[in-house]
Amino acid sequence: MQLKNTLTLEAEQGPFISLFINFNKIQDNLEFNQFIAKIKDRFTAKYGETYWNKYYKKLKHFNYSREKNVSDSKSIAVYVSYDSIHLFNLNHAVKTSATIASTMCIIPLIKDITDECYYKMLVLKDNDFKMYTVHNDKYEELKIPNAPALAFTNNKKDFFKLIDESILEKLNNDDTIPLVVVGSQNDCELYSANSKYNNLISDINISYQDYPSINYIVEHVNYQLYQKFIKNLRFNYNKAVNKSKVLTETKEIAGAAISGYIDTLIISDNDTISSQINDLAITTMGFGGDVYLIDKDNMPNDCELIAINRL
Repeated sequence: MQLKNTLTLEAEQGPFISLFINFNKIQDNLEFNQFIAKIKDRFTAKYGETYWNKYYKKLKHFNYSREKNVSDSKSIAVYVSYDSIHLFNLNHAVKTSATIASTMCIIPLIKDITDECYYKMLVLKDNDFKMYTVHNDKYEELKIPNAPALAFTNNKKDFFKLIDESILEKLNNDDTIPLVVVGSQNDCELYSANSKYNNLISDINISYQDYPSINYIVEHVNYQLYQKFIKNLRFNYNKAVNKSKVLTETKEIAGAAISGYIDTLIISDNDTISSQINDLAITTMGFGGDVYLIDKDNMPNDCELIAINRL
């Protein structure tokens, strides 16, 4: 939501400086200021020293060292306009770079949105359970007050019902966040059959011999969730093809984007994504559409750009 608000076309006056910084490449404020000095030369050559001062005033108040130390992300995106500065933590390692253009360069943010995983995870193992909040590769165990035990019922079906009730109580009956149930196939199926949790994912089965630690489990679940996302994207694409709602020509996509007709924009991930495609992503998101950056091997077809129309 923050990104979509930032992308409201009338809200900011350009040009925009888009900074992408890998925390492993720039260590502190000194190196950050050296990086900014190089950008100044490029900016003033095009827009002049007076205009630069408006931007530099915002940049010099940005404490890069502090941001780096408090962040648990791998990189950061910094956007500076004539009016304001915006920061976004990135969960993937970017190449440290800067662009100066009439619009924000948002492709690295699109990658982060596409790859993001956020869910609750219930691990069923040895007649016991543990609950986690997972955000990408990071996780935190959730303590369940008055957690039930199998000994209370001596019946696994009733035991799973008690777990489900405890989880809903812990989450204040908010079941909008996906709950991924992990365990043997039999346990997952039994839990699913008796759960009242609406947003339940219960078909990721594991052998604990193959995944002995929570780190391995989270990695496996994230991979499986991404495969589900790709499968669903292909399904929606094929459905749209049958209804003649797919566009692959950039000129046609541009016309649809400006009119607010694009429901989903799918971009093939490569090193040469043009500024035009970047601007189409901004326009699509500005009208409430979804934008995804997908590896070439996972694209629904061989095109570098695919749009699914609302109409």
